[in-house]
Amino acid sequence: MSTIKPTNDFKVKTINPWQLYQSMDAEFLNHSEHVGKYAYILYKLALENSYYPNEITSDKLLFVRYAAAYHDIGKAYLNPELLNQKGVLSKEQRREIQAHVSIGMDIFQDTFQYKNISNSLSLYFECIRVCILHHHENVDGTGYPNQLFGNEISALGKICAIVDYFDALTADRSYRNGIPTEVVLQDMALQSGRKFDPELLELFLKNYQLFDVVQENCHPALRNFGI
Repeated sequence: MSTIKPTNDFKVKTINPWQLYQSMDAEFLNHSEHVGKYAYILYKLALENSYYPNEITSDKLLFVRYAAAYHDIGKAYLNPELLNQKGVLSKEQRREIQAHVSIGMDIFQDTFQYKNISNSLSLYFECIRVCILHHHENVDGTGYPNQLFGNEISALGKICAIVDYFDALTADRSYRNGIPTEVVLQDMALQSGRKFDPELLELFLKNYQLFDVVQENCHPALRNFGI
């Protein structure tokens, strides 16, 4: 697959977000790579089945895998001890973790200048934006940061929400073992129409074998992404 790398069409104003990713631990990088790969697979399935044809288009397909990898970039500025904490979080701790979305948007908005860029880079940036901003929105309006409802959430954001949740629960973490796939799938099915888009979730569940891959040896540093 072709790679998407910074070019002279835009310039970094402050810090390169790729440098932020390289500073993170293997667990974070592995999750980012999984979400990128899974988002690409689900997006491609949705494209082939004509889901949300006004939003899920072939010209975005190339960018999805790379854009989705940036979904959690705001966590680069959170306390690692908080991210890896065992047990129940306090309300304040939950708010702090939820802030990774707004932090991610600050990073995104402060990093790229939108002047004199190609149409393809503009489309790529838009994919990154919605992956960061929408991956914790729920279709019933109970998500964050903006409590968007239904189709107020982008189709790509809905895809990121599904695959992010799946990987977050099935992958091993430093503070717990991964939850068995069949348990996670049952849980996700119960959240159809509440947390997840029903059509996209059904497509995911019908093809879950494509996502239930070996979740190791993805590091170092997202070498397969070529961002």
